[in-house]
Amino acid sequence: MMKKLILVHPSEMLNEDNRLTVTSDINHAMIEYGFMIKANYLKWLFYENSKSPGHINDFILSIAYNYSSGQMIPVELYDKISQKTSQYLYNLPTRRRVALSFIILNSEEYQDSLYEINNNSNYSELEKKRITGREIEREIYVTGSYELEKMIHKYLISELFSFVKEYSRTIKNLSNDKVLKIIEVYSNSCIAKLSCEMVD
Repeated sequence: MMKKLILVHPSEMLNEDNRLTVTSDINHAMIEYGFMIKANYLKWLFYENSKSPGHINDFILSIAYNYSSGQMIPVELYDKISQKTSQYLYNLPTRRRVALSFIILNSEEYQDSLYEINNNSNYSELEKKRITGREIEREIYVTGSYELEKMIHKYLISELFSFVKEYSRTIKNLSNDKVLKIIEVYSNSCIAKLSCEMVD
């Protein structure tokens, strides 16, 4: 299974020190919005174009079955999810993709991808923040966010497989309302965890 994306500590998240027009509160709000978009993505994958109202898509049930029976996930199922995720992102309004990007930009994975910071240990923490801000601007305004789009795509797929694995033994027996409620709780727990860390 794909490595789960982890947010950096709140003290390392985007703020005014990055020389971006982003306060800590705006950054926090955008991450929360991103978690809500992620919940919508999960709901969409579970039920979009299903063969009957309230019926979980067969490819989701197949993933759950493979997890619950201890089998490997077939390549064709990964490909199916990848294609569906690409379709979802293609149709997603820009403002919602931006919200998802804030999750990525505040992640350990993104921080680890910054070559200049990771290859020069002489930078102060403030200098690292400013370099991060510069890289974010370059990612968004110069490269057309191609690498960022790939990271969002990877993140959503990872979250889908993590969610299905967690509920693989029970998901097929749950009502439509129950599944939707669990997805909401899953999303809200991420928001609650972030809020608690911000307070700490």
